[in-house]
Amino acid sequence: MNPLKNTIAINKVYRGFRKYLKNVPAIRAAQARGDHAEAQRIIRRGEDYFCDHTGASLGIKVDVINPENIPTEGPYLVVANHQSYADIYALIDAFRSTQIGFIAKSETKKLKPLADVIRGTESVFIDRGNPRAAIQTLKETTELFKNGYTLAIFPEGTRSHSNDMGYFKPGSFKFAQKAKVPIVPVSIIDSYKIFEEHNTFNAGTIKVVIHPTVHFEAMSREEQNAAHEQIENMIRTGIAKYR
Repeated sequence: MNPLKNTIAINKVYRGFRKYLKNVPAIRAAQARGDHAEAQRIIRRGEDYFCDHTGASLGIKVDVINPENIPTEGPYLVVANHQSYADIYALIDAFRSTQIGFIAKSETKKLKPLADVIRGTESVFIDRGNPRAAIQTLKETTELFKNGYTLAIFPEGTRSHSNDMGYFKPGSFKFAQKAKVPIVPVSIIDSYKIFEEHNTFNAGTIKVVIHPTVHFEAMSREEQNAAHEQIENMIRTGIAKYR
């Protein structure tokens, strides 16, 4: 994609962001009434538009592998590897049967309008270097799960810019542990080729591998501790198999 086409594509996506954010007042109104199911439906309609608009504008396709593993209802925590900013788009596109928000690092707030879209999906920002703030984030995510919202987290904590996966931060699993929700492991493949590989937008296909649900909420504390490594290995193996 040459610079001119790149600029045009970015402007199209930005218009898509702005239209998506028009949903936010309706989302907040539904939440004020205590109708979280309606709020989730509004979020999902906006997410569908965002995905359709962004995919068409940038020429991005998402190939969902093993879609039958997507739970029919939430809430649950999606745990995925992190290659690219495009991972957010890829997960929103893959999990079309539910609203999906994100547990994102606080630095993401600087990335407008992406940060505004993340807020509009009913997400939270975590300051990993601030223990007191992390406790508040844990409370916020627990409340979201309680009200039926599904969230996703990238336990590597930073983008790998490749198909080589880093190691997971074990604290990332506390959100599922505290809220007693299941975990859906996901392998994301080739998303870094959309932007990070050449520092410019390129058309391409992102593979999203959905692994079987891990019923983290039904495990003992000892089993949950062991499951951290099992889930990480499952995601790593999925990248190696389908890349």
